[in-house]
Amino acid sequence: MKKLFTLAALLLAASAVNAQYITKALDENDESTFKWENASNFILFSVGEAEREAMEGKILADYNVNDNDIHLWVWDQTYVGGDGSGMNSFGQLEDHIALTVSNIGWSGWGMIKDGGIDFSMLDDTYVLHFALKSKPTDLTAHGFGFGEAKFTIGPSAFIDGGNPMKLLGDIGHDNEWYYIDIPFSVLKQCAANGEPFPASNGGPAAYTSNHLWCLSGGVQGAELHIDNIFIYKDATIVPEEPAKVYLIGDDPLGGWNPEAPIEMTEDEETEGLFTYTVNVEEAKDIYFVFTEGIGSWDEVNGHRYGPTEANQDVVVGEDMTTQLSTNDQAAYKLAAVAGEYTITFNKNTMTFRVDGEVAPEPNYVLHYGHEGVDWQDATFVPGEGENEGKLVVADLAFEANTEFGVKYGETWFAGLPNEGEDNYVIHYGWCTDIPLSTGDNVKNFLINEAGTYTFLLTVGEEGNTLSVTGLTAPALPGDANGDSQVDISDVNSVINQMLGKEDMIPACDMNGDGKIDISDVNAVINKMLGK
Repeated sequence: MKKLFTLAALLLAASAVNAQYITKALDENDESTFKWENASNFILFSVGEAEREAMEGKILADYNVNDNDIHLWVWDQTYVGGDGSGMNSFGQLEDHIALTVSNIGWSGWGMIKDGGIDFSMLDDTYVLHFALKSKPTDLTAHGFGFGEAKFTIGPSAFIDGGNPMKLLGDIGHDNEWYYIDIPFSVLKQCAANGEPFPASNGGPAAYTSNHLWCLSGGVQGAELHIDNIFIYKDATIVPEEPAKVYLIGDDPLGGWNPEAPIEMTEDEETEGLFTYTVNVEEAKDIYFVFTEGIGSWDEVNGHRYGPTEANQDVVVGEDMTTQLSTNDQAAYKLAAVAGEYTITFNKNTMTFRVDGEVAPEPNYVLHYGHEGVDWQDATFVPGEGENEGKLVVADLAFEANTEFGVKYGETWFAGLPNEGEDNYVIHYGWCTDIPLSTGDNVKNFLINEAGTYTFLLTVGEEGNTLSVTGLTAPALPGDANGDSQVDISDVNSVINQMLGKEDMIPACDMNGDGKIDISDVNAVINKMLGK
């Protein structure tokens, strides 16, 4: 065991499983399966003497843990030393690092060099290597970090502070050694903004924080057996081609099909600027996929960029900033009418813009009709005069028992096709504010009597309301409430109208003199009595 100090708690990031980085370390003859012939430029962190001899002449930098300036720091009192004897991951009788969780809570360790480490030589041809083994009864998930590149090796993602760490796969829990070989391109995906060595900790040329660290959770007795930690250059890794950007979305953009993306064209004069022109007839989802080793989405050797929320609308003619996302539903939505649009993506600034015809706002529409006949639409228009600030559909003739609803684009605020718990019945002469909402509270509307009606829609931040007024519908004389009969409720209403407690209802003006008085009250009573 080397010098022990305190390791600060570290935050972890989320992603998905990929087990291609784990292989059995020893074959049936206990010979190492490591491909020495493909490896060079070794950077040592914790390496045995036999392995150091095998690397002779190919060591680029030696940061092996020592008792001077390169330390193994352990979170105070979280581990105790385990049994690190026996055959190591290269089939040698050499000790390895063995730790046992002693504290119910958190446990962790890290390696750090006084004055920092130079990692500026690392590119996508380099690989981080170490080996792990575990007994069958120990299914601990260990969270690891290479600088700020954070990942899990285990049966499930390591969780810290509610955040899952990217899961790269699990070893066999069979007391056998397994090599972990993670390309630097993958490690960059595990770090925020693709940068394992942020400038806040010295940057890649002089990284001063923990260059390698591990968290093992809080299960007392859980063991960590880790061996031969180093970085090497892999001759089989071919540097990737210059960045290509693919555009993926709904037809006719090509469909969400990672196997057949549409390639954007890179500008010949401006490196990192890509364009694509498309004809659309309706809203389309836009994704950006890279062949470079950047990002957090790993399909067709690519990495997808999208916003943090699904279906974020594109603002035509304005620069928009992309954000890394692992949400499969994340997409920018090109809300557009039919026309030609040019999508320009700037990889250097992670911004894009869409130029073309701006999609108009959807109209509020009154949808009405009867079962078995063609339904019709009438568009609301801005009101004037006393109706200023409202939307109006005026002088619209209805047959009796016509159903109607109000919609905005594809959203229903009232009426068809969603039925609520009850229906609103609109009678001639009735004018009131009806609250409109979407979802389960949507109610059906019914015009009770034939006639011509005006609809006033008020749109507000706290909700929309609808007022309906009948203009020329024939009314049953004396029928104050529009229920097609004259009874005591109508008599009470006409008395209230005479006293000024209710507004005058034309159907109650029995003699047509433009006012409600005792003669109208008597006439309504006689109508009720059948006289």
